[in-house]
Amino acid sequence: MKKYQRTAIIGSCGAGKSTFARQLGKIIGIEVIHLDKHYWKPGWVRSSKQQWEARQKQLMSKEAWIIDGNYRSSFHIRFPVADTIIFFDFPKWLCLWRAIRRRFQYHNKSREDLGGINKERISWEYLRWIMMYPRKETLEKLNIYKDSKNIIVFKKPRDVRKFLNAIKSKRPGQGING
Repeated sequence: MKKYQRTAIIGSCGAGKSTFARQLGKIIGIEVIHLDKHYWKPGWVRSSKQQWEARQKQLMSKEAWIIDGNYRSSFHIRFPVADTIIFFDFPKWLCLWRAIRRRFQYHNKSREDLGGINKERISWEYLRWIMMYPRKETLEKLNIYKDSKNIIVFKKPRDVRKFLNAIKSKRPGQGING
């Protein structure tokens, strides 16, 4: 299987997963699936575990996709079928800053990656989740797949820009797997 045909993008809230997913999808021409759009119901109601797992399996049955969203409880569904896993391992302060900035940017609005049904919000629980993001456990989980998947870990925003510029610079006909 070619790299980037089934890409799972994970990391803390505020890391920039959704923006990156849209950019990568546009460059390589693969559908982007924002998991938040499929998980949250109107009024910020969570999907049941059964609904959520069934929905993800349905979404991942497609031949190619870029899936953006963390949802650690369902890594076991996405990781085995992904060819590439990209982890945004950014500093907590940066993720907090971006999440707070996004709250003001989208005040009283809904983001595209949320499906347009829930307005942007921020809570202490949300901020706490960013601060407590299980980085070590995530890296341990990725280590399980290091020999069978293309694993990419971004430590800084400039790593993301370099990656996207490298993908963009591939000449037509050369493909993205060169």
